[in-house]
Amino acid sequence: MVPSGSIKNRFFGGQREQGKRYRLTAIGLIPVFLFVLFVALYIIPSFQDGIMEEKEQMTQEMVTVALKVLENYHNKEKADELQQDEAQRQAAKAIEGMTFGEEDLDYFWINDLHPTMIMHPFRPDLEGQDLGHFQDPDGVHLFEEFVRIAREKGSGFYSINGSIMMIQNGLSPSFLM
Repeated sequence: MVPSGSIKNRFFGGQREQGKRYRLTAIGLIPVFLFVLFVALYIIPSFQDGIMEEKEQMTQEMVTVALKVLENYHNKEKADELQQDEAQRQAAKAIEGMTFGEEDLDYFWINDLHPTMIMHPFRPDLEGQDLGHFQDPDGVHLFEEFVRIAREKGSGFYSINGSIMMIQNGLSPSFLM
């Protein structure tokens, strides 16, 4: 028989005390687990939604500026200050210089509704090319999708692998993330 004050009981406790400790530990860990679950299922997605909303707002503002540039050249054409082809060339050149974002890697390109590339600031080799065959890794014909959005809605957003694109009047800023 082991006396109640023995070393074994003092340091390790009996089986009954160990069972109580395990239950108390488990009860104490349940709120921690629930908190982690709450953060993973609610807080993180809400934060990501907020980031996407900010990107959409920034994109809308950038497209508005680009459309003002195009409007300016269109007005010059209407006032007979520029011929249509020269107004379009100058407008495309102005849009080509409108890079933004970190390291100026975000940009606009212009394609028509066929879709044919009119202007791309980093891929001039695409200019004049039919873009209908371009596909993302999931097999979506991207430029056909951009044209569909422009035709059906006039403007809208398109997300590719967490990047966001806004399509409006044939202008599509690309975010490389």
